[in-house]
Amino acid sequence: PVQAEAPVPGAGRESVEIAMEDAFAAVKDVEAQSGRVLVSGQVQCQAAYRLGEENSPRALTARASFEQAVDIEGVEPGMAVRARASTDHVEAAYDNGHMVFRVAVTVSVRVRSLTPVEAVTGFEGDTPVETRLQRVETGKTSAENSETVTLSDSVALPTALHARVVLMQWASPRVESVERDLGGVRLSGGVQIESLVASSVAGRPVALVRYRLPFEALVGMPDWVEGEAEALADVSALSGEVEEGEQDGEAALKMQCELLLTVRMNAGTALDVVSDAYIAGDGTLSLEREEMALCGAAETVQASVPFRGTLL
Repeated sequence: PVQAEAPVPGAGRESVEIAMEDAFAAVKDVEAQSGRVLVSGQVQCQAAYRLGEENSPRALTARASFEQAVDIEGVEPGMAVRARASTDHVEAAYDNGHMVFRVAVTVSVRVRSLTPVEAVTGFEGDTPVETRLQRVETGKTSAENSETVTLSDSVALPTALHARVVLMQWASPRVESVERDLGGVRLSGGVQIESLVASSVAGRPVALVRYRLPFEALVGMPDWVEGEAEALADVSALSGEVEEGEQDGEAALKMQCELLLTVRMNAGTALDVVSDAYIAGDGTLSLEREEMALCGAAETVQASVPFRGTLL
């Protein structure tokens, strides 16, 4: 559980009616320690509400940091760690001049341990040894790096809309192209931003504005690292505001998004190892067998499901 709060401007004895609330969580830092993983991040909350007898809605945002220790047996410092955070439930309530958000955050952690193993690929000597070979294919993460990119843009709003303030925003990032380039991996894609804007038009108190912020960035990676690039994009911060134009002029919706881009290089190795052996003739052969824990492959699938909805 995470709690965030912010003062409600102008609130006194007037009633506060909350129309909508939402939040998203972002991981800022992950550290592997002995027997546990320490995850820290931030939750950004937003709410649309009505104050007193006002007809037009207002907007409010609040942020809070969180830190969670996840106990995992066998974890040691230096291991490769991946963590994600998501919000399961958001509840906003007005309390004594403040808007209090109670958010349920789920933290998921995955730790990968790289353990060197040796496999017998053949025998050398005067005595001929018959062997049975087995093809083994393995995969591992060769390298990983992250870059933070700040995107910003503005879109003109119709004068007839009489836009006043951004009530709520949502962002969906998508990586569309991953290509090796000199000195790193070049990523391109877009962030679909949906902004709920309050208007002064009778019968249309809000308008939903959809806009795509494109991005292209180079995530540093040594040229000698081989493998297939895997890319992830996460939104760590999002903000927007309405800039009113001059008299009878168009207003502008200004948006800013902070994006964390992560690239992992996944490499695979295939070799023939000895699974069994014997000597045809005099002599004995003593075999010691051990099990090897291997990663078969690393694969990522990104999918999106379109839907239609109604906003009243």
